[in-house]
Amino acid sequence: MTVSTVPTSVLSQQVQDVIDGRRVRCAVFTTFSFDPAFFELHILPLLFDQSFRQPEKVRRIQLDDALRAVDNIAVYYDMRALAQDGGPAQLDYRRIDISRGTGYFHPKVILLLVDDATHEDRLRGDDAEPDEGSIQQALLVGILSANLTRSGWWENVECAHIEEVKDKANGNQRSSFRRDLLLLMRRIRDSAAPEDDQSALSQVRKFLLRRTS
Repeated sequence: MTVSTVPTSVLSQQVQDVIDGRRVRCAVFTTFSFDPAFFELHILPLLFDQSFRQPEKVRRIQLDDALRAVDNIAVYYDMRALAQDGGPAQLDYRRIDISRGTGYFHPKVILLLVDDATHEDRLRGDDAEPDEGSIQQALLVGILSANLTRSGWWENVECAHIEEVKDKANGNQRSSFRRDLLLLMRRIRDSAAPEDDQSALSQVRKFLLRRTS
């Protein structure tokens, strides 16, 4: 692949495209540098198939309501790299600061567990809530170079690759990196303090262990 053929796109648009209108059940983000206000106002809205108003106060009210439809959201970040020029967090999701004795907490990963409804199901617009056990799901795995900051998502030229891990009920397609992903998640989990609530990471891990090959 030559430089001229490397695919390019706006990162936020790419995330929306891979979600493709599906309901996000759980989201895990990891980053080195973290700007809570930018994350809340410009990254969290990407998880929802709805439009949000521009005024920040109104947008946060809309997001506060939308977040109730998501089981778990967590952001892991290096506590020494909290963006000093960013605004404070105001919404209800887990923020887990990592403090390492040596080195830094540096992975930039996105894990999105979505309900994998078919295109026909979404077009039909059936509002009936199916039994949880009958819902096929998928895990969207993004590996990025971008921090959860304005410069990372809006200003810099960054690299990103996103893969989708399907529910084994949907064709039983094997994932070649499942074991590596479980190891990565264990490393992330072990980096946090024992008292931190890691329900989001546990929900993703449960999907990988029970519903993927």
